[in-house]
Amino acid sequence: MIRYFYNIKCRNSEFTIIIFVVSVVISLLVSSHARCEIVDRVAAKVRGDIITLSEVRERTLLVKEKIRPEMNKDIKIKDIERMVIDMIIAERLQLDYAKKIGIEVTDEDIYTAIKDIKEKNSLTDKMLETLLEKEGQTIDNYRARIREQLILSKVVDYEVKSRIRIDDNEIKGYYEEHLNFFLMPEEVNIRHILFLCNEDTSREEEERIREKVLSVLKRVREGEDFIELVKIYSEDPSASSGGDLGFFKKGTMLAPLEKVAFSLKVGEVSDPVRTKYGFHIIRVEGKKESAPRSIDEVREGIRNRIFAEKIKKRYDNWIADLKDVSYIEILMPVESEKGEENLMTGTKGKRK
Repeated sequence: MIRYFYNIKCRNSEFTIIIFVVSVVISLLVSSHARCEIVDRVAAKVRGDIITLSEVRERTLLVKEKIRPEMNKDIKIKDIERMVIDMIIAERLQLDYAKKIGIEVTDEDIYTAIKDIKEKNSLTDKMLETLLEKEGQTIDNYRARIREQLILSKVVDYEVKSRIRIDDNEIKGYYEEHLNFFLMPEEVNIRHILFLCNEDTSREEEERIREKVLSVLKRVREGEDFIELVKIYSEDPSASSGGDLGFFKKGTMLAPLEKVAFSLKVGEVSDPVRTKYGFHIIRVEGKKESAPRSIDEVREGIRNRIFAEKIKKRYDNWIADLKDVSYIEILMPVESEKGEENLMTGTKGKRK
C-alpha cells in the first residue's frame, strides 16, 4: 500500500493527512503523461457508486510513472490496474463512511491546503491554473479533489490514528527483541606518521623511504615521544594536530590501515603499513566497543515504528470490514497475455 504523508496547519488545529491512495494532489502538478483517448466504461460499482475505466487507467499511468525504477520486469499493467482499482474502492468506502459519521471539510481548510501546496512548490495562482489547464483540470475540479483528500485524512485520523495506543512496556519489549538493530559499531581512534610513497616513486627512492620509516619506528619503540616524531616526519596534513585522525568505524578507512588498527590494543604501535599513499606508522589512541544505544536514545524512533505498524494493521482491518458489509461489483476490462481484453469480474460483500 502506497502512503502519502502531508502536514497542513488550519487556523484552530493541526492535523496530519495520512492518505492510503496513489493519486496524491501533487501528482496533478508534476505529471505529464500522455493521455489516451478512452471510450469510458464502468470499471466497478461500490454501493451503487460508479468507478469509471478512465479513472482507473489515469491512476494506473500515475502509479506506473512513480514505481517504474523499482518495478520488476514481470509486473504487467493489468497487475497495476488491479491494485489501483482496489485502492479506489477503498477510497470510495472511506468517503462514504466519512459522510455517514458527519466528517466535513471547510472552505478555509481547502484554502489553507492549496496555499501550502503553492508555497512548497513556489507557484503563483496563475502558474497553478496554467498547470491545471495542461492537465485538463479546472480549479473547481482541483478544489474538489483537495476536499476529498482532506476528508480521507480526517476519517483515517478518526478511525485509525486516534485509536492507537502505545505504552512503555511495548517500547521496552520492542527494544529488547530488536537489540541488535540498535547496536553502535566498534570504533577506533588512531594517530599516524605518513611517509609519502606512491606508484610513481622509483624503486631506489622507495627503499630510501622504507629505511627512514624503520629508523623512525625504532625511535618510537625506544620510547621517544610519538607526537613529536609526527610533527617532525609526517607528510600528512594531520601532522599539525599530532597525526590524530579521530575515530573510525569499520568500512570507512583505507583497508590496510583498518585491518591493523582494529587488531591493535590501545597504546600499541604498528609495524609499517603500506597504502596507496605511502608508509604509515600508527598508534591506537582509543577504542569504542560495539554496544547498543540506550533505550532513551531510541525511544521516539521505536514509538514511531510501532505506531506505523499499528496504523497499517488497523487500516487494513478497517477496510476489510467496510468491504465485508458493502456490495462491490468489479467489471474491469483487463488485457490478457495475448493482448485481448477480458472482463475482470467479481463481487464482494453484501448489499447495504
